[in-house]
Amino acid sequence: MNEIFNFRRQLNIAKVLVVAASFIIILIIAFVFFTPNNDEKTLSANTITETHENKISDFKSKNNEIILSLNNSYGLSQFDSIQDYILELRSEDNLNIFIEKKILSTDKILYNLVSKDKDIYIKEFNSISNISDIREITLADGTIGYTYGFHYLDNRMKKPFYLQIIWIQKNSNYYIVSAEFPLDKLDSYSKIINEITTNLKFK
Repeated sequence: MNEIFNFRRQLNIAKVLVVAASFIIILIIAFVFFTPNNDEKTLSANTITETHENKISDFKSKNNEIILSLNNSYGLSQFDSIQDYILELRSEDNLNIFIEKKILSTDKILYNLVSKDKDIYIKEFNSISNISDIREITLADGTIGYTYGFHYLDNRMKKPFYLQIIWIQKNSNYYIVSAEFPLDKLDSYSKIINEITTNLKFK
C-alpha cells in the first residue's frame, strides 16, 4: 500500500513540476517575443515626437487675406492684436511675429521706404547693433520683397534680441513682417525667416 501511495505522490509531484516548467517556458516565450527592446522603445518614442513636431498650423488674419503656415514646434499662439497688426503670433519663450498692412502710394517705391525705415532705426535707437544690409528676397509665389535685420537690447527684459524685418509689396499694398526672438535662441530660430517667406500666402 505504501508503495502505491509513494508512486502516486511521485506522480503528482512530477505533474506539478511539468505544469510549472511549462508555465515558466510560456512566460519566457511571451517576454522574448512581446517585449520590445530598448532600441524599439526609443524608435517608437522618437516617431511620436517627430510626428507631433512636424505638424503644421495655419495662422490666418481676420479677413483671411494672409495665411502663415508654421511648424508647431515653435509653440506659437495667435493673439487679438491691440496694435494695427493684421496677424500677431507669440510664444512663451518670446518668439514674436507681427504682420502689418499698409497702402503704398503711387508715388512711393518700396525699396525707398525700407531704406528710410532702416535709417530711422540707426539714427533714433542707441541699443541696436549688427545691422545687416538690405537684401532682395523672393517669396514662394514669385513676389519680390526686401529684408534686413539687427540686434537690439530689450530694456524691459534686459536681454538682447534679434529682429528681422521683411517688406512685401502686393498690388497697391505692402506688408511688413517683423520676427523677433532672444539672441540666445538664434540657433533654434535661425530657419524661421526662410519658413516665413516660403509659407506666407496671400489671398
